[in-house]
Amino acid sequence: MVTIVDVKKDDQAFLYELYRRTRIEEVSAWGWEDRELDAFLRMQFDLRQRSYGLQYPQAQHAVLLHNGVRVGGVILQESPQDIRLIDLSLLPEYRNGGIGRLS
Repeated sequence: MVTIVDVKKDDQAFLYELYRRTRIEEVSAWGWEDRELDAFLRMQFDLRQRSYGLQYPQAQHAVLLHNGVRVGGVILQESPQDIRLIDLSLLPEYRNGGIGRLS
C-alpha cells in the first residue's frame, strides 16, 4: 500500500538521498571523486528545490511511503483545471513494482 504524506523538515535528508540515488549512475561516469560527486549533486538538489519553489509556489511536496517505508517523493500542483505532476522519484529498489502507477 502506498501512502502520500506532506514533506516535513526531517524528510530533507531522505529527499537528498533519493535525488542522489536517482542521479548517481549518470554522474559516476564522469570519473569524479566521491567528495566531488556529492558536492555537485548537493548543489544540483538545492538548485532544483529552489527552482521548483519559484516555478510552482503552490505545489504539494510529498513523500511516498510503501508499507510505512519512505520509498520516493512526488511534487504535484493542483488547480481547478488540472493536476500537474512536476516530479515523481522512486528509490531504484522500488521501481518496476507498480508503486508509481496510477490506479
